[in-house]
Formats: sequence, structure tokens, C-alpha cells
Amino acid sequence: SIKFVLWLTAELLLLCGGSYEEAMVNLLQTLGYEVERYRNLSAQVFFSGTSTQVKIDEALKTFSRHPKLAFTDSVFVVLMSHGGLRSLWGSDCNKLDINMIYERLSTNSCPALKDKPKVIIIQASRGGESVLTYTTKSMFGFTVQKLKVSDSSRKVTYVAAVQPYPDHPDRFDRPQLLCLNAVTARCYWEVQWTGEVSIAVSYKGITRKGEGNETLFGWNSQSWSLYCSDKYTAWHDGKETALSHTCYDSCKVGVYVDCHAGTLSFFSVSSNTLTHLHTFKTKFAGPVYPGFRVFTASKLRL
Repeated sequence: SIKFVLWLTAELLLLCGGSYEEAMVNLLQTLGYEVERYRNLSAQVFFSGTSTQVKIDEALKTFSRHPKLAFTDSVFVVLMSHGGLRSLWGSDCNKLDINMIYERLSTNSCPALKDKPKVIIIQASRGGESVLTYTTKSMFGFTVQKLKVSDSSRKVTYVAAVQPYPDHPDRFDRPQLLCLNAVTARCYWEVQWTGEVSIAVSYKGITRKGEGNETLFGWNSQSWSLYCSDKYTAWHDGKETALSHTCYDSCKVGVYVDCHAGTLSFFSVSSNTLTHLHTFKTKFAGPVYPGFRVFTASKLRL
């Protein structure tokens, strides 16, 4: 089923479904947000015969009159479905009129949002045929001889045998690699890991040659990293931030990047629970790329 969730304070309108709704609500409440829900949108659409777009429009009208909008700083809109995006509005994923969302939350329709930041829209899905659009299309870039890439370029393993990769200027000398796909707006992906790894976001221009620490993710101004072993540690520009959460309960990390807002957040993913680990706040100067460092006897998978 598809459900509406409203994220108040930095307002977020979220379509989600299934058991992930409770996990999302728990996460938002942990982060200090107030959550208000519009339930069973898909059921309303099915039994009433009314289109999904009309139902979304009606919910937006109601939301635009919410009294707490007067006390918020900004509004963010996220469209998300439990299955593929087709479950929202049929086989044509472009059918939904995005301009409708802007109109319903414009200054004229919603005076409480006057002089406040623009609406930000994300289209995403979880589960179903598309799973996470970003990760299913992501491919690891040039890697070093001790890292083996497999499973349609979604898995990387540290191996003892030297791999027969040719020389390339984009190849790291250290056991690190970047994905080929850039993040230019907002994106979420998950990484399943075993052993000892660093999960990072980096500019493409990071130094790749040499054995110095300046080439490592999190040890320079070009990258931000979460070190994962028996504990979590956040790194940027050589500065370490020790985190209180341990890794015993989960070996899966969720990464959320909002380039426009300048935020990079890491989450521990366990069953239906998302636990916030750390958020970097910065001003991204351009596209960034998911990056990974894999230590001896370790592996990870997107």
C-alpha cells in the first residue's frame, strides 16, 4: 500500500509504504521531527476510482492549510513508494504533474510559506523491480589489483591474488575505488559490508596516486568517510569523530546525500530500523561520487 507521511518542522511530504513506514517514522522522531500521516492513499484510490494524482492534490490542499507551517523554516517534498514508482501512478512514471506540488505549496496557495526556501522534490522507491534506482545502475570505477569486482559490478572483495587490471590514471594505489555515477542532487543507497571498510563520498579529483594518508577517503578536504569495523568513526580532512554506536547489531549502512542542502548522513540499517549515525554539513562545490575502501579479508556490496 501507499501512504502519506508529513515530516513537520523542516517539512517533508513523504509517500512510502509497507513496514518501512514505521521505520521511517521512528527515524524522524529520533531526529526530533513531528510526524503526521495521511493513511492508505492507495486504498482510497482503488475503492473510490479516483486517480492517484487527484488524491495527492487533495492531500496537498489539506497540508497547505496546516497551522504548524507558520512555524517551519522550509518545506521538502519526497515521493516514495514501497514498490517501484509505477505503483504510484501506473505504467507512466512521468504522469504525475510535479508542477501541481509547487502550485499547492506556493505563496499564493500557502501564505505560511512566504519567503521560505523552495520546495525540494525527490522521486525514489524502495523494493519492487527498481529497488534503489541509483544503486542498481551504479558500477565501480577503476580499482587496484587487490580488489576483485563481481556480481554485475555491485560487489567488491579484498583478495590475496593480484588481479590482472591494466594501468590507468584513475586507478587508486591504495585499496579504494569510486563509483562511476555522480550524485548531483539527492540520493540514498545502502552498503552491506563484512570485515573492515570505509564508506565514503568524494569529489572525482581526489588524489589517487601515492601511499600517503592524503589519498585516503576522509583524510583530505575532497572526501567524507565513515569507517566501519567493530565501531563507527566519521572522518573528514584528517579529523576523526568517534561515534557511540557499535557495529554488532548491523553490518549494513545507509547513505543519504543532499547536494543542494550540503548534507551527508550515514545510518545503521537493521531489519526495519534506521539508526542515525552521523551527519556532515558542508557546501558541495560540485558532483560527488560514492567511494569505498576495503581492508584485508573484507568485502562489501551495494
